[in-house]
Amino acid sequence: MDDVGVRHSLAGDGIRYWTWGADPCDGTTCVFLFHGITSAHRFWKPMACELAARGLSVIAWDMAFHGESRRSGSFSLSQAADDAAAILCQEGVSSCVAVGHSFGCYVVQALAVGHPECVRGAVLFDGTPCGYPLKPLEVWSIRHYSALAALWPFGSYVRQGSSAVSTTETGRREFAEELSELGRPGMLAATRACYPAALEASCGAPSRRGFPVTLVLGEKDDVGLVAPAMRGWADELGVELEFVPGAGHNSPWDQPERCLGIVLDATGAGRS
Repeated sequence: MDDVGVRHSLAGDGIRYWTWGADPCDGTTCVFLFHGITSAHRFWKPMACELAARGLSVIAWDMAFHGESRRSGSFSLSQAADDAAAILCQEGVSSCVAVGHSFGCYVVQALAVGHPECVRGAVLFDGTPCGYPLKPLEVWSIRHYSALAALWPFGSYVRQGSSAVSTTETGRREFAEELSELGRPGMLAATRACYPAALEASCGAPSRRGFPVTLVLGEKDDVGLVAPAMRGWADELGVELEFVPGAGHNSPWDQPERCLGIVLDATGAGRS
């Protein structure tokens, strides 16, 4: 299986995405993979290849301000959801299993609200629900994240960020490479555009859209408020929170086999 995938452009919007596996027009289950802030489609490449090898159709994008996609203009979760829906339409996909990581979980929620017909199920790794209550200092920190990050030497930012999100050498190395590819200007632009959008979101819980939701948390994820938010989210939705043993915030990199199995179960493809 080619790990590069087939590169596409969303007509007229400066968004790049990649596909792997079977033609979704043949009725194959489609999985759409949504990365987090300062990441890109390469975050999901190993999983995309494994899913495609099991007969699934797979899409992964570079969200606006990331990777090869546009790095100018405005950003909102509703626009990101519209972009994702347009990609599905361009590929002839009526609905998908939407898989989000970190900030990508916000986009999945926005897609489920703005385009409910596009989502048949969701798997959400290490994220938070839209509208999660924050204290004033937390709101201030998120709004000014890019300004605070600009004070760090970029090399130090990469090293500390990589150590914070992963428990494995592979995970730390992959995140460091992603940040290095994005570069300091790209990191600042992405965080400046995207973090305020998350604060202004009020898109609600995805399970209220009428499809199954799987919530997944790295056992050692101590990034921000993710762990308590995920626990409260699971209680709110009445679902069991799945833990990834030994994993940090970037659980799909720290424990890829475990995370692959969770996604396969959500698609109905099982672990075979």
